[in-house]
This record gives sequence, C-alpha cells and structure tokens, in this order.
Amino acid sequence: MLYHQKHESVSEKIAGLNTYVFTDKILQKLGYVPLYDALIPGSNHFSLLGFFMEHPQFNSYWYMEGDIAFNGNWEYFFKAFNKFEYDFISSSLKFFKDHKTWPWWRTLNHPYKCIPLKHRLKSFNPIYRISNSALTFVHKQLLDQWSGHHEVLLPTLLYHHNFRILDFGGKGEFVKPGFKNKFYTSDTLRWRPVFTEIGPLKNKIYHPLKS
Repeated sequence: MLYHQKHESVSEKIAGLNTYVFTDKILQKLGYVPLYDALIPGSNHFSLLGFFMEHPQFNSYWYMEGDIAFNGNWEYFFKAFNKFEYDFISSSLKFFKDHKTWPWWRTLNHPYKCIPLKHRLKSFNPIYRISNSALTFVHKQLLDQWSGHHEVLLPTLLYHHNFRILDFGGKGEFVKPGFKNKFYTSDTLRWRPVFTEIGPLKNKIYHPLKS
C-alpha cells in the first residue's frame, strides 16, 4: 500500500501493514519537475515511481486510489488482463479532438520539445496498470524534464513511443472487442459527482466512493 505521510509520525496501525511510506519530499527526491508544489493535482504518479525505483522486480504494477470500489470479485477483474501484454491499461482514453474542454491538456510541457495538442492523449487514472518497461521509460522522460498532469503525460508519451495501450472498458478506439462497457461506464467511473455507496451494476468499477 502506498501511504502519503502528512504528519510527523506514522501510526502503529499503518506501520504494521505492508506499506511504502512517502512524504511531500518525493516531489523533489526523484529529480522530476512537479506540476505544483503538492502531490495533488497531477503528480500522483511520483509515489508509484518512487516505489518502482526501490522495487523494480515486477513485470507490471497496478495503481489504485483509495476511493475505488468494484461490484464483484477483484480477482475476476485483475485476471481478465493477465494474458494481455499491454504496457498501459487505463480508462477513458481519448484524443484532444474528442474532449477539447478537458482542463489538463496544456500541462504537458518540455523545455525544448513539443507534442501538438491534436496528438495528445488523455486517460482517467483512478486505477491503471503499467508495465515495468513503461515505468522505466517514464522515469527517463521525467528526468529529461517532461512534466505535466499524469493523465495526459502517461498516455501521450507512451503512445508516441509505441507502447501498447488499452482501455479496460467504456467506449472508444482503445477498447478491445468484447470489452465495451465491460468494467465501467461513464456513469460508474467518473470524476464527479461522488457516490455515497457502491452502485448496483455487477462487475463494474465505481469511483469516487466517499463515506
């Protein structure tokens, strides 16, 4: 479990778990250019990369926020992708032309390189899987001073360097046949409004779920 330590000490309950503890210092620790002087919005991927740098032995990594719920057995969801050798599996993958009003497009920056807006790709990342080779690549790109919100930085850079990308449900060109709306719809996996309880649709991801 990735745990963002915001106080001087970690509680005994957290310390007793299998936990990777990080603080806001991770924004400077890795040598990347953060979007702001806080982890949120946009720099959530720093924690995953910090864990990856210390534990590089896995073929792939699932990242899941704490306000995700699945109306079904999580094993069923994860096993559905075991046979797929994709480098980045996420949701709501869209090009600029399909969602021009999205607020984070222009956060993708580099001191002397540019990917035009029309070639940028976004994803929605409350839950995603990313391969070891993709994380190695992203680490190098961030050291090369690419910066931006992770939901445009990750899919755009990976797509334009020929990494394999998949949308695990919903609609669109990155959804495999048979996976259309399979694990989520735009009504179950969204930014707002929040859910106060998990919805009724079986084997669907719900986000954000807040008590």
